[in-house]
This record gives sequence, C-alpha cells and structure tokens, in this order.
Amino acid sequence: MSQDHRPPHPQCHQAPPVPPPSPGTAERKLLERLISSLERPAAKIERAAVGRFFVGVMAEGRMGLASTLGHLASPQDRPVIEGLAGAELVRAAENLFSSSPLAISLGLASLNAGLVSPDLDRGPNAEEIIADLGRDREVVVVGHFPFTATAREVASRLHLLELRDVPGRTERGEWDRVLAGCDLAAITSTALLTRSMAYFLKQAKRAYKILVGPSTPLSAVLFEEGAEALAGSVVTAPEAVLAGIEADGTFRDLKKLGIRFVYLRPGD
Repeated sequence: MSQDHRPPHPQCHQAPPVPPPSPGTAERKLLERLISSLERPAAKIERAAVGRFFVGVMAEGRMGLASTLGHLASPQDRPVIEGLAGAELVRAAENLFSSSPLAISLGLASLNAGLVSPDLDRGPNAEEIIADLGRDREVVVVGHFPFTATAREVASRLHLLELRDVPGRTERGEWDRVLAGCDLAAITSTALLTRSMAYFLKQAKRAYKILVGPSTPLSAVLFEEGAEALAGSVVTAPEAVLAGIEADGTFRDLKKLGIRFVYLRPGD
C-alpha cells in the first residue's frame, strides 16, 4: 500500500499527547540499572530515524529499535533528534527520563543499540512462545498483540491488560488481582515507555514473565528484576530498516527488511 493511501495517523487531528508520568522510584531505579548495563556506552550515534510507528538509532554498526506508541515528533523534539548525531549512547539513553514521549522512545532505541545480543540462532516468535507456555494456564497479556486471539484459544483463561478501548480488555481496577494470580504474563516492553514496567514485574509475582516485542532490551538486568525470558529482536540489515522506519513501516514491514526474532533466557 502506498503511503498516500494509508489511513491518517490517529493523532493527526487530536491534541498533542499527554506526557507520560514521571517515573516512580522503582521505575527510575530500573531505568538507571538498564542504562548502567550498556555494553557500548561510548559508541557514537551515526544516524537516527523517526517514523510513525518506530524510531531507530544506529551507532558504530549496531542498531536499536523502539516503538513510538503512535506519538509524532513535536517541534520541541527537533533539537533532541538533531542532537543525536555524534552523541554517545549513554547520553542518548538518558532521554528515557524525558517528559516527551518521542524522546523517551529515542532513549529506549539508544539503550537497545548499546546492548550486544548473544550469538543465538533465530528464536521462535512471541505467538509460538505464548501458545506453548500458556496452554491450559491462566495468562495475562499486557498490550494488544496480534497473538492475543491465539493465546486466548489455548489458555484456560486470558486477561488482556490494555488502556485503549479494545474488545475483551480487562478493566483497570482488576489489574492488580489478575496479575497477582496468573501463571504466565506476556508483558509488552513498551511498558518502559509508559513508566510501568516495574509495576508489572512486581505485581505478577508468581507468574512466568516474558517481555515481548521489538522494543525489548536484551539486558540481564531484566532477569534480575524478575523477568524469566526476553522475546525481542535484532536488526540484521540496519540501512534497510532505517529507511523502512522513515517510510513509516509497521513492524511487519520492517521484519521483511532485516529483523530476526531472539528468545533469551538466563544463561543463554
């Protein structure tokens, strides 16, 4: 589908997005630990790409991705974007503490560019993982993923935690209860963008917790914070994916250009 025939962006005719809340104490500590875990903190950013759905940061041969959650760049974001070229990843990752949604996404992409993934074979995708581990179990899915319908078919019960008004979502007042009682929690890593990751990891105490999506940092810190597995991705063709981001590609588009799934557990 050509760009001219795409549906309008959901925020094109709306007020600017409300900034996310400031990170609470637990969330701030988690973000600080993730930034401290950078394996290439001094790597210099060569290029950044901003699209409707994703941002990408390229630094000394490695690229990191992060969702935009639908937030468009505002005039106030231009200096942040323009200032990335030549910046060290550790400094750019500190945008995770920004009040701008787009800058936070750039901070997460910078963090992901500074983490070195292990040399693993291509892993299963999230749908396969959740279908396998969630069979006949009580499952929570945080975020409205395409695999939710499949997970609902195999789980004994499925709870969808999503703030947007989507069919089948669990009411916000029930989140604490269902998280505390579930067997498996598939948590979107965009929770790092909404300052809620520490909450989900803590509240789902007894669950097997998997962090899911292309925004997932491949950092052992997340295991220490309670995650059991990371279902993320690695960019294998950075130039093609950067161009795809700038062309407003969805994840399905970008995956075809050069992304492979990675499934990481402690010890891998």
